[in-house]
Amino acid sequence: MSNSKALMNLIKANVGPGLLAIPNAFGNAGLLVGTLGVLILGSCCIHCMHILVRCSNRLEAKTGTRNYDYAKLVEYAYRYGPEPLVKYTPLARQTVNVFLILTQYGFCCVYFIFMASSIQHLVIGHTDPEPQVFLKYLSAVLPVVVLFSYFRTLNHLGVISTFANIALLLGTCIVFVNLFQDRPDVRVRPLSVSITRFPLFFGTVMFTFEAIAVVLPIKADMRSPQDYGGYTGILSLGMVIVTVMYTAMGFYGYLKFGDQAQGSITLNLPTTRLYNSVQVMFLISIFVTYLLQFYVPFQFIWPYVKKTLRLEERVSCRTQLALEMLLRTLLVFITFSLAAFIPKLDLFIPVVGAVASSSLALIFPAVLEIIVFWDAPMSKTSWWVLSTKCLFIGVLGFVGFVTGAYQSILAIVSDFHGK
Repeated sequence: MSNSKALMNLIKANVGPGLLAIPNAFGNAGLLVGTLGVLILGSCCIHCMHILVRCSNRLEAKTGTRNYDYAKLVEYAYRYGPEPLVKYTPLARQTVNVFLILTQYGFCCVYFIFMASSIQHLVIGHTDPEPQVFLKYLSAVLPVVVLFSYFRTLNHLGVISTFANIALLLGTCIVFVNLFQDRPDVRVRPLSVSITRFPLFFGTVMFTFEAIAVVLPIKADMRSPQDYGGYTGILSLGMVIVTVMYTAMGFYGYLKFGDQAQGSITLNLPTTRLYNSVQVMFLISIFVTYLLQFYVPFQFIWPYVKKTLRLEERVSCRTQLALEMLLRTLLVFITFSLAAFIPKLDLFIPVVGAVASSSLALIFPAVLEIIVFWDAPMSKTSWWVLSTKCLFIGVLGFVGFVTGAYQSILAIVSDFHGK
């Protein structure tokens, strides 16, 4: 792909429900801490994306193997890393695949909640807190998602995806227009809140930087991959644009709506024709994104199932197709069930972000850089700086993982007890 298409794909991969949830996340940090938090955590995530690119470049030169994805990069890093780690190569690849599946299908659960909430808001003008009412709208989405999940290639989604990208861009612009109107004074919002709420903010922010799994595939498909990395490359440009969008959406969204900001800022918009059309735009975009996120992990779940059960040897092609459709239906139903169990965006997003996204976006890249560059020619000072930096990022990710998961589960339990 061209550089411009790579840039657009990178931005699209990051912009989704996480962007619309940022104003709600600021309620767990405050106006100043939230702004600094997005910029600092965003910088760490962008740096870790560059780590993946640097590690892939070094391994390409070292092994002659190209076109890495995340799991393949981890596999080759361990295979050609320090001798004591070689035996852990299969385990390392499987661990990354498990977290990729958790992340991708965690996103799908969030998309389910977003679609049902948007439809409910369009129909009755607000989101009814009663679980039985929400379940009705969630169930209405289920058969449509199941039907479209039967698409076995992404070619069928080409035209729909293009329209979804346009709808997403237009909807985002209209949301910003609303946020810039009738803004209250900055002094009406707290600059910071209790630090005990920060882990929920951390989880949501980590969720928003959801493109870590596509960083390497985009590079592999570029016509000029040498233009991808570096401080002035496509990756930096795209992620700076995304971080600025997140910061602006969080700041102005929280400034306008304060603690009333919902799990998706679109649910705070007036119920007029214009803003209802915005709901529809995001609804279409997130629906397509669900199908894309669902497709990626399925590509290694289904081959693994076929190999484990030896289906190609034991059953006909027609039976294999029927089993594949059954598995697709089952996986969609699992995401539906989890969404029904935790039917709130502001509760589900931090869980996915803290548990899955922080591991892929912070912890694993920090470990990878040490493993890949362990034998690189560098001075003791350079090695000390690299090790210290990776240790800081890894600890940040681990602390965020533990505290974010704990606080998110605590909030979920508290919500259930409050019903």
